[in-house]
Amino acid sequence: MNYRKTIRRLVFLSLFAMGTVTIQAQTVTKVFEATPLNNVLKEVEKQTGFSIMYNNDDLNGSKAVTHTFENSSVEEVLKTVLPSHLEFQLQNKMIVISRKGSHGTQQKTVKKVSGTIVDAEGEPIIGANVLIKGTTNGVITDIDGNYTLNEVPANAIISISYIGYQPLEFKVGSKELAKVVMKEDTEVLDEVVVVGYGGQKRREITGAIASVKVEELPSTGAASVTQMLSGKAAGLYTNIASAQPGGRVDLRIRGEATGRSPLIVIDGFPVSGFDNASAGQFSSGKTESVLASINPNDIESIDILKDASATSIYGTRAAGGVILITTKRGRSSKTSVEFNASLMFSKAYNVPKILNAEDYMLETNRAYKEYFMFENGVGVYGDKTWEEVEHLYKPRYSDEEIKAYENNPGTDWVDEIMRVGVVQNYGVNVSSGNEKTKYYISLGYYDNKGIIKNNEYGKYMSQVNVDQKIGSKVSAGLTFNLSRLKLNNVPMDGEAGDQSDIFRTAYLFDPTLPVKDENGDYSLMQGAAVLSNPVSMLDIKSETQTDHLLGNLSLTWDVISGLRLKGIVGADIYYSQANHYLPSTTLAGASTNGKAAKQLNTKNDYQAQLLATYNKSFDKHNLDIMLGSEFIQSNWSGFSASNQDFVTDGFLWNNLAMGASESPTVGSWGGKSETMSYVSRIKYNYDDKYFLTANFRIDGSSNFAANHQWGYFPGISVAWDIARENFMRRTSGYLDQLKLRIGYGQTGNDNIGTAFFNYYAPGEKILWGDQLISSIGLAGLGNPDLKWEVQTDLNIGLDFSFLKGRIYGNVEYFNRVISNLLGWRQLSSLNEVTGMSCNLDAKKRTYGYEFSLNSKNFDTKNFKWNTNLTFSYYRDRWLKRDANWKPDIYESEKADLAELWYFISDGFFKEGDTFGVNENGEPIEMIPGTVKIKDVDGYLLDEAGNRVLDENGKPKRLGKPDGKIDNADLVKIGVNTPYTIGLTNTFNYKNFDLAVSLYGKFNYWRSNSTTQMLTNLRLMVDESANLSYDVKDAWYSDHQDAKYPSILQNSSRINGGTGDLYLEKAWYIRVNNIDLGYTIPWKSSGISRLRVYVSLQNPFIITPYTGMDPETNYGSTSYPNQRNYAFGVQVNF
Repeated sequence: MNYRKTIRRLVFLSLFAMGTVTIQAQTVTKVFEATPLNNVLKEVEKQTGFSIMYNNDDLNGSKAVTHTFENSSVEEVLKTVLPSHLEFQLQNKMIVISRKGSHGTQQKTVKKVSGTIVDAEGEPIIGANVLIKGTTNGVITDIDGNYTLNEVPANAIISISYIGYQPLEFKVGSKELAKVVMKEDTEVLDEVVVVGYGGQKRREITGAIASVKVEELPSTGAASVTQMLSGKAAGLYTNIASAQPGGRVDLRIRGEATGRSPLIVIDGFPVSGFDNASAGQFSSGKTESVLASINPNDIESIDILKDASATSIYGTRAAGGVILITTKRGRSSKTSVEFNASLMFSKAYNVPKILNAEDYMLETNRAYKEYFMFENGVGVYGDKTWEEVEHLYKPRYSDEEIKAYENNPGTDWVDEIMRVGVVQNYGVNVSSGNEKTKYYISLGYYDNKGIIKNNEYGKYMSQVNVDQKIGSKVSAGLTFNLSRLKLNNVPMDGEAGDQSDIFRTAYLFDPTLPVKDENGDYSLMQGAAVLSNPVSMLDIKSETQTDHLLGNLSLTWDVISGLRLKGIVGADIYYSQANHYLPSTTLAGASTNGKAAKQLNTKNDYQAQLLATYNKSFDKHNLDIMLGSEFIQSNWSGFSASNQDFVTDGFLWNNLAMGASESPTVGSWGGKSETMSYVSRIKYNYDDKYFLTANFRIDGSSNFAANHQWGYFPGISVAWDIARENFMRRTSGYLDQLKLRIGYGQTGNDNIGTAFFNYYAPGEKILWGDQLISSIGLAGLGNPDLKWEVQTDLNIGLDFSFLKGRIYGNVEYFNRVISNLLGWRQLSSLNEVTGMSCNLDAKKRTYGYEFSLNSKNFDTKNFKWNTNLTFSYYRDRWLKRDANWKPDIYESEKADLAELWYFISDGFFKEGDTFGVNENGEPIEMIPGTVKIKDVDGYLLDEAGNRVLDENGKPKRLGKPDGKIDNADLVKIGVNTPYTIGLTNTFNYKNFDLAVSLYGKFNYWRSNSTTQMLTNLRLMVDESANLSYDVKDAWYSDHQDAKYPSILQNSSRINGGTGDLYLEKAWYIRVNNIDLGYTIPWKSSGISRLRVYVSLQNPFIITPYTGMDPETNYGSTSYPNQRNYAFGVQVNF
């Protein structure tokens, strides 16, 4: 007998033992006031564990129950509440209620009915109730889910039920009785949504709350759940900060005006931001830290609070919205084990195509010649002919040198640093429980060897959740997450020269050079003495390790019926260390004889929370009250040190004292903040028709002086389910809900640091006597009058549901005003400190619309098709400017925050073109091939040549071109605030499942800075840099019908640079995931489910943008995005 059967038998024996307990041994304590009989029976089930079977028709006409029971037996309760025409009978853990005498009716019988009952995963359901409807003849299923009913009437209806599953009924003779598949009872309107400090049924929600369907998230590949959320919830905006392994995703809820990221709450603990440590002169990119420790497979639910009527319960830190993440917990069921494994391959796409050696030499000569012509006034640049100066010109490369590379592409530096990425992901979890103890334990391992050599991201994750009953009224809960993140970094996000990152060097490095010269040393470019060999940069050792512990312990006491006290203590602890060594084999390292650096970042947050909740139901009234207090302390500290001039590279960072630098660097930092809060909430529900939720929170912050430390944040929302009104009865057959919601609330912002007092910092070194000492000077001027920034939200929403949840969704309108802005005010430049923090007399506004729609398009036995659609639109704008604001000619008081103002490129100047006049009034001759900027308008000047201002201090427009390029010529391109869509379709056909997800952004522009860099011919001439094949379409005197400017653009004689030449429309639709799986029919008793799948991530994108990627191309050398190909397996035991 294997262990699985042993577990089943133990569970079955436990059920049997419980079933033999007399009905008198189970007691009920409850006050019922005009409570419908069916609700009373549900409460009896809840308190005793019995399953109660009855025919709804038998309860029709029963009077509401008003009675108080105190430790009353089930028998006593049933005798009291049941009308005289009904009787009950106990069978194991099942109570059957029927009309008196109904079980004695004589009917023609068949011999027996038997079969098996399983769940959707094929797991046997133990203890399911199988009953002949309208009688007391019933049984429960055994350890294998089997049942047998004897003496069954030929025309009987078989009723099957089990707690947590949808009840079923079949006619005798139905083939489906042989194997009955029960579905979990997940009716949409009764789903429980986490709302902060508790939960609420979806039908009762009054605020703007969105839920992400965890089951629709991709099966594999993501380092963090944030990488899976794009397009999944209306109002949630995602921006991929980097496509590197473990790249961070920036989240925003309903706009940017708040300047705040959403508050992340994990299992009731509000976590704050943290940056992984990074040491050395190169950046290690942008990686996720806050949610990196949570295994996506461990997440039970993700709920998003969007408006202040919902977020005000979290006060000061919820100005940017709240994302509530709840991890899985054990249930009262048999032990289940789940194992997941996947292997994924990553391939970069849209990497710039760089010139090979031959084309590089030809284009270099071409650029050299054009620049020579300009300097010598040849052709379009002057009066000379080429024949007059040809003898003075010497090309950079001779014909012989070029011919040597005719069949030799040279060194592909991009290829030298890149590879096919490999991602491995493994996880196992175990869950089980009984009436006393429940647990969920998981372990996970994730390893991503990125598309750049030596770039790796790995992590180990563990989760332990335990719930324990201590007696009949007390229970305890433990949530514990421990993770370790390990990164091998490569130089990223660099600048020019010796600060160039690995991508910039790979794009620009000379392709005629080998990786190493004849001496075995890395080749160097003579024309760019500060540009490192790209392959040598792979020798840089840069490691980061971040350990994270997140845990809380709760204790709950059910004091009396309806009254519950709950205490929670928790900690969120980070310890991140970075080590960096720049070896002498690199150009930058050679100049310092090796350079080592270390950095340590730590953060410790501690929480203590006490909550009291009381709920009371009477007649059609339902009331919930919550009161609580919360204390959070946050501590952070850090340390950094570096040294250089080592005798060997072998020490790496392990012995900084061996460096011989005259001035090694050392630094440290730290701080602490505290918040004390008091929270309250009242929820009222009348007849599931009228709803009210009122929140109130008081926050005390150490960031303000004593007279302004406390902030008061209310929130109130009401809802009306119109569908439940009598005048809507005709729609009851297809309309489940039509709920109108209105919410109003306020949250605060104290994100200003400790700016209410003066502070001092080390200054310049000064000579004191004969000693050189460090000085200390006033570095910050405190403002004791600083007050809370206030955010006020108004939300109007409509929830709808049709056809018993087949179609449901919502529509939202929101308006947000941010006042009393925390900002910076400039002081006189004569002061020691030239600015200070203050509350600006200004306001911002965010408004928008959201829409979400979910549908079950097909729901048959063999085929299912579900769709989820989201749409989000918002605008951020100014409502009022501070009195010290001085507008320029193109600015307005109520401008949108993301307006794009650009000079308009109007082709290229041609030979003989002039623009404007010099100080002598003479026309200024333009350089052919440079960008021509459109002269649109000018400043209105008075007779003295001064700008004329309107009553608001804004310069007036001339109304016509003025022969100058200045801010009057800026043109508004648009408002770069995209609206977004998300679409997910899931299909099931027999054992096959298919999920296709896409999301998109529209009304979106992005500058193609990569192309701008790689078509800059001046780099080719001045630094011998390589460029992309786009440079073949640059302007030359013999190629004037060009797309890109000439080598002389940097010498342009007008303002405006290249204007909007490289600005592109960057809207896109990205198919981010296609999952295809097959569940193998497995007959082994040890495996309950075996699913194999293949997954394509980021298979294609539709966009007019010509750069690498419209979403991740933040700079000229962004980490290339990838297409991923995965296969995996999921096994349940």
